[in-house]
This record gives sequence, structure tokens and C-alpha cells, in this order.
Amino acid sequence: VSNGLRNVGNTCYMNAQIQCAFHIPAVRDIVLSSPPTTTTQQQQQQQQQQQQTLPSDDNNDDEIEISQEQQPQHVTTEALLSLKELFEGMVQTVEENSFSVYKPLSFCKRLGIEPMIQQDSQEFWKLLLPAVESEKLSDLYKGVYEDYISALDGSGRERRRDDVFLDLSLDVTSSSTLLDSLKESFGEPELLSNAEGNGWRPEKGADKVDAHKGLSLVAKGLPPILQFHLKRFNYDWQTDTTTKLNKRFTFPKSLDLAPICID
Repeated sequence: VSNGLRNVGNTCYMNAQIQCAFHIPAVRDIVLSSPPTTTTQQQQQQQQQQQQTLPSDDNNDDEIEISQEQQPQHVTTEALLSLKELFEGMVQTVEENSFSVYKPLSFCKRLGIEPMIQQDSQEFWKLLLPAVESEKLSDLYKGVYEDYISALDGSGRERRRDDVFLDLSLDVTSSSTLLDSLKESFGEPELLSNAEGNGWRPEKGADKVDAHKGLSLVAKGLPPILQFHLKRFNYDWQTDTTTKLNKRFTFPKSLDLAPICID
């Protein structure tokens, strides 16, 4: 267990996301067990140095290649190295029986994060995960839901597509509980009415028809770690202003998705 991270400037958004990730054993184990190897930039520099030190032969026109054995076999990204060092620092505060918290200054500096600029926690994590380039880590958060449109004329025409997600963004405008918000997003489909001018054209040249358009949460597509993003900011097109929704929103300690998911 870690003592946590100190807020440096406006890094509360980052600290909250990283501390949540740290306290998930599977995430912590992957990050802390990553090999202490060179970054991609360091690997390129090493290859250039090796090429410069290779003996040249003016009578030999064949290109000299570096064997695979001479090249680093593992490459750890700067983002993963930085995250690992941050996790190690958080662990160290506990091992030293210290009540102090760890300052993420080095982490911010190495990744070019400006501590005084407030950012969105969800966007930060969705940018950090690809930068880490750890398939094991990404697979913990990566899920799939189904986007579909189905004609209502009995023809059986439909379009289905799998969309990959790292978190589920939920509207809290008309819902006050997590389950209700999930039902709103993945429950009843939207009606595309031809009479109202927004019917669906199944294929090029075909007449528009009434159809159902919606999203389906598939049980087999759920990730090991399911994150929810509550959309608490509402944009008003008429006034060109953004307001934060501070309404009460509740969620259970244990969430049963059986009423929402399809097999």
C-alpha cells in the first residue's frame, strides 16, 4: 500500500488516476516487473555508435549489418520507465515507514507534463496507455462494445460494428445512478424514423427505412478493469458556455451488468 502522491500545482487529475491504477494488483505487478532496459531513443543511439566503430573496408562494397545478437532485445518506452519509477517511489515511502507522500516531479518532467495546467483525468490516461506500449497493461482496460443499426421493415438488413474502448463515457444529465446511466446508453435503441426525415439507407441507392440504432454491451467484450467516465460538463450551444453538473450520482459497491449485457 502506498501513501499516495503529492499534488504539485494542478496535478490532482493525474494523481487520482495513477493512485487508482497503483492500487490494482494486476496493474502494479505489470508496471513494477517491466524490464529495466533501454528506451527506443537510447537503442537508436547505441546502434549509431556501433555502426561508427565498425571497421570499414574500401574494397568491400557489401553493407555491414549489425546482428540481432548485438542489438538490445527489449525496448521499454520512456512512458513505461517513468511510470515504473513513479510506482517504485510510491512503494519506497511505505518501506521507509514514512508518512510523507511521493512527489511526481520527475514523472511530469520526463513526459513533458506541465504541473500548473489542469487537464482531464480520462484524457491523460487514454494518452498515457498507448505511450506505455505495454500490451499486457492495455489489455486490462481494453474492451469492446457493439454499434448497430437494424432495419425495421422485416428485411433483416443491419450493420454491426465492434468499437474498442478504454473506458465507458456515461451521460449524467438525466440519470442519477450508474445503473440507470448504463441502461440509457446501452438499453433502448434510438428510432430512426423515415417519416421524420432521419431514416436509414441500408445501401447506396436504396430507399430509406425505419431502423433502430444503438449500442450493445457484450459480456465477452468486457475488460478485466472496467472504468467509467462521467460526463459532468454540459455545453450550451445557445449561450456558448460550459457548465459543470454537480448533481448527486450514486454507484453500488458491487455492479451486476447482467441486465444490460448481451451474451
